[in-house]
Amino acid sequence: MGGVPLSDSLISIYCPYLKSKRYYSRVSPHILDLMVVNAWLLYKRNIMNKCDQYTGRLLLLAEFKMDLAVSLRKTGKTVLKKQGRPGNQSVQRASEEKEKKGPSALTPN
Repeated sequence: MGGVPLSDSLISIYCPYLKSKRYYSRVSPHILDLMVVNAWLLYKRNIMNKCDQYTGRLLLLAEFKMDLAVSLRKTGKTVLKKQGRPGNQSVQRASEEKEKKGPSALTPN
C-alpha cells in the first residue's frame, strides 16, 4: 500500500466520531490522529530497518497511542501546590521578610 491510503485506513480504525458545527473542533483531532499514525509508521519502519531479524514484538497502533498518551501525561509534571490556607512556616517567613525590610516610608501629602 502507498503512504496516503495506508495512513487513511489506519486513521479510520480508531476514529473518534465528533459531531460539531465548528469545523476546527473536527479538524484538530483528525490532525492529531494523523500525526500519531505517521509516528507509528515511522516507528515500525525504523524497527524493521535497524535489524532484519527482529525477534521482539512490535507495538500495535492502539498500544502505541496508549504509550504515547501516558508518556505525554507524565512529561512536565511538577509538584502541585496545596490549595487553601498557607501553613505556619510560610506566614512566619513572610513576617520575617517584612521585619528585615524595615518600616515603610510615609508619602508626603
